[in-house]
Amino acid sequence: MFDNGVWSDHINDRDFDERKFWDKLNQTVRRQKPVWVVTPDKVADRDETLRRWDRYAPILIQANIPMFMAVQDGMTPEDVPSEAAGIFVGGSTDWKWRNLRMWTETFNRVHVGRVNTYRLLDMAHRAGAESVDGSGWFRGDQNQTAQLEQFLEETTNGKQIEQGELI
Repeated sequence: MFDNGVWSDHINDRDFDERKFWDKLNQTVRRQKPVWVVTPDKVADRDETLRRWDRYAPILIQANIPMFMAVQDGMTPEDVPSEAAGIFVGGSTDWKWRNLRMWTETFNRVHVGRVNTYRLLDMAHRAGAESVDGSGWFRGDQNQTAQLEQFLEETTNGKQIEQGELI
């Protein structure tokens, strides 16, 4: 998947860098087309996220890249355009976890961002999320890495996972 960089800009108090988004996406596509891309959004802002969808989706559709819509605070399933290949659950932390099951019960493909602990992995898994990401897993925190290993061991019942196989 290809993330749009909005979260990084948000936590660093920067405006979304559209040029950086397009440059990185073009570099990625030249190497290998992503399975899907998170269409640019605005953290915790329903209205701006919808405006950004209207701006970026037509270009991504022309490029034939499947798009996940990042859902934000206040959004409902009715806000999601039919062109969305899936849902990227973002938003404020409380809103995201309070509404996750609504998204997994409504859409087949749901990804959850900012999942960096065993507890959050388990919550996403139990809610039916297809995938998750978290920037903290491999930054050297041995306890955090151990939580990931424990979760994978438990959810795969110790089975070896082949490269490219999904859990």
